[in-house]
Parts: sequence; structure tokens; C-alpha cells
Amino acid sequence: MGPGMKGHTCTDRTQTPTSVARGERRLSFGETTAKIFVIFSVVSLFLTAAVLFLTHGEYWNRLFFHSSIDTGMDFFHSIEYVKGRVPYASFHTLYPPLANLLFYILFRLVPGWQHENWIEGFHGSIQMRQTEYDLRIWQPTALLYILYIVITAALLVFIIMQYLKKMRLRHPNLVCLAVLFSYGVLYNYERGNIMILAVICCLFYVLYYNSPNKLLSELALLALAFAAGIKLYPAVFGMLLLYEKQYKKAFRCVFYGILMLVLPCFAFHEGLGCLRLFYKELRSFTEFDASSIGFSFKGMLCTLVIAVKGA
Repeated sequence: MGPGMKGHTCTDRTQTPTSVARGERRLSFGETTAKIFVIFSVVSLFLTAAVLFLTHGEYWNRLFFHSSIDTGMDFFHSIEYVKGRVPYASFHTLYPPLANLLFYILFRLVPGWQHENWIEGFHGSIQMRQTEYDLRIWQPTALLYILYIVITAALLVFIIMQYLKKMRLRHPNLVCLAVLFSYGVLYNYERGNIMILAVICCLFYVLYYNSPNKLLSELALLALAFAAGIKLYPAVFGMLLLYEKQYKKAFRCVFYGILMLVLPCFAFHEGLGCLRLFYKELRSFTEFDASSIGFSFKGMLCTLVIAVKGA
């Protein structure tokens, strides 16, 4: 038996009828799920457009945030909050230090003639809305937000396409468009929240943490640490490493996460005190009666306990 025949025999042994059938079922399920998602997305978009048309646009602030004068607030206000490099003591920001560091980098791109008249303090920042100092009406900060949307949308499309190609779907472009115009993504951009960066990093991690390419695998761990550094809860994805008993990777991921949490503190005058103040803000935050439980740190723990008891 020649080398070619040996290779053929080996392939036949690994690709058993059962494994092939299982792969086909998985592909069929993925195709069906994707088709349902695209259909529902298209129908929802048409219904939303119809509602907005029939109400002459009156439902914008019912579909999205209730305030019509503060679009992009998480982006623009967060740039204001880091001006004096005391984001927690002066503005009680809820973003982790790494996120504030990203906003400080953006602040460094704002000309002095624009930011020198900004009002210090949280309430002063709110008072600047719809005034001549509102960041939304000035070219530098408006362009920063436009660039943020374009860059993150491009990255999101790229990483989703990589994921869909791996699934071998027939119409990945339609699925990608449906994701891009989904309510979650649009709401995120309306708020100006950097959650979208965390989503991109988490998708990269899920795609490549098991990659045979060591560089991609390590970048995936860094991506998860970065996501956790700007939004905390993506750290839950690290459980995949523990579940698969990849303890060395899990340890490195935790190490990267600690660095992402601690090092950015030194960019601010509060130093390591950022962590104490940040934890204090997390515990005290509630979502303005949006829930009977609330979204404070304590509230999230209560929600988890209730969910476990219900299960």
C-alpha cells in the first residue's frame, strides 16, 4: 500500500459516517438559526421604520433612550470626566480605570480652545448639554465620535465574518448586516457606550483562544483581559479555560487582567485609590428604579441568588 493510499485510509478512519452526520446536523442547525435571525431582523426593521413613519418620528425616544438631548452621552461625557484626571472623585464615573484611560487618550485629541471652558464636576457637565459648550456641536469631538463608530463597526463586521466563515454559512453577509443593524448594536451607538469594544474583544477571544497559532492564542487572552478591563463582566468567559482545564492559559489571562485593572490607575491623580473609589461607585449605583432589584453591585448579586433559587 503506497503513501497516498495510507493517507486515504487514515482520512476514512477519522471521518466516520457518524462524525460526518453530526457535522451536517450542526451545519443545518446553524443555517436554520441564521435564517430565522435574518428574517426576524428584516421584519423588525420594517416594523420599526413603519412605526417611526406613522408617528412622524415621535417614537425615537421610546425605542431608544428616553432623553432626546443626550445622544452619545457615554462617549462625550466620559471625555469630559477625565479632563482633570480625577474621574472618580469629581464625576463618580462607573467605568473601570482602563476605560477612563481610553477616554483620556481621546481627550488629548481635543484642542485646548474647546476644552478650556468646560465646567468641572458632574452636574456642571450635565448643564453643558445644548449649550455652546456641548461636545456634540464641535467638529473635533463630533469627528472623534464618527471615527469611533466607523472603526468599531468595521472591526465588528470583520470579526463576525471570521466567525461566520468558520460556521460555513451560505449567506454570511446577510447575517452580518442583521447583526450590525440589531437593536443591541444601534442602542449601543446611540448611547455612545464602549460596550461594543468589549463585544469585539470577546468574539476574538472565543474564535482564537484555542488556535494552534501561539500568537493568536495569546492575543485572544489579552483581548479577554482588555474586555474585562473596560467592562468587568466579560471576565466570565475565562471560565472556558477552567472548563477545558487549560490552567496555564487561565493563569496568564488572570495576570493580564490584573495588569489591565491596575496599570491604568497611574494615569490619574487618584492613583491606586481609583480601585477603591470605583468599587464604591459600583456598590452605590442603581438604575433609577428601572428594576425592582436594581443594577447595583448588591443588586446583581441578589439577581444571581434569585436566579439560582428559581433554578
